[in-house]
Amino acid sequence: MRIDGHTYLGEGRYKKQTVEKILADMACSGIDRSVLAPIEEDITVYNREGNERLLAAKEAHPDKFYAFACANPWYGEQAEKTLRDAFCAGMDGVFFVSSVQGFSINDPIVDPLIAICEEFGKPAYFHTATPAFALPLQLTYLARRFPKVNFIMGHAGANDFVYDVPASMRGMHNIYLDTSLNYCESITGIVRDYPERVVFGSDSPRSPLAFELDKAERATDDPAVKDLVLGGNMLRILGGETA
Repeated sequence: MRIDGHTYLGEGRYKKQTVEKILADMACSGIDRSVLAPIEEDITVYNREGNERLLAAKEAHPDKFYAFACANPWYGEQAEKTLRDAFCAGMDGVFFVSSVQGFSINDPIVDPLIAICEEFGKPAYFHTATPAFALPLQLTYLARRFPKVNFIMGHAGANDFVYDVPASMRGMHNIYLDTSLNYCESITGIVRDYPERVVFGSDSPRSPLAFELDKAERATDDPAVKDLVLGGNMLRILGGETA
């Protein structure tokens, strides 16, 4: 199974993408399923509305979509309720862009939400590559506090901070690396070094699905590793298992 681990759904200021467009791109590229992510407006302000939009798409196409919820930790107990409700409704993980939401990845403000991920066995995606709020090593500190939660390092520090990946991954069993927006040589390196920890993502519409898929496919000639990167590792994350 081929899974796009990161594609946005919504009509916002910076990103505009419909269900129909996602399905058409998936068909053209041979993608079986996609993980839907919320746009900036939903990540920051309209958490519940964004979750409802993604959940509706998943329910309309259960064989095509997973959906990651949003919950801004600045909303406190309201955010905790929003995330619990999302998981109870069937959403598959939570999606953070801390540089947009206004907190550092390792700030304890996010701990109550990660504790809910642990309770439900759900993964947490964090964008990395934006100083000073979204860096790979910050995710390492958070992942150490919650060893039972799977974390996806969005963009794997692309591109200036991809060199922090080795230090970020050292001794960690619960961090996975997202391929999207990375240079080809960077993807090749992380796939070689962490074959069971890399997940393919397109970051569509910010980057075209076909372009990002081609980079991921070129990263290895090993069919078994390619299967892991293009779907197997994400299925393990969604199932709550760690490498």
